[in-house]
Amino acid sequence: MFVSIGPYWSKIIQLKNSNGDDKYPFLATVVSTLLAVSEANGEVERSFKDLKEFITDLRNRLGEYNLIGLMTMKSHIRAANLKCFSYPVNDGLLAKV
Repeated sequence: MFVSIGPYWSKIIQLKNSNGDDKYPFLATVVSTLLAVSEANGEVERSFKDLKEFITDLRNRLGEYNLIGLMTMKSHIRAANLKCFSYPVNDGLLAKV
């Protein structure tokens, strides 16, 4: 079960002391930094995973141009929330091949 930790820490960070100052200023800085780092690394890790799927023992001679094309298509398909078999192919796309 996945539980988002963002809302929890958001509530903790917003806590104030009796003077109206942040109750945990150092903790807020640390948690904000850690959450940003873990989120920032996710896309990079997915990219390396995708590259590992493209470059296999049987497909180890793909050039840089082909890998960039495959990664770009996979990125567009993922962003559009489509499957590879349902991605719309038009004449403009085919002309670039």
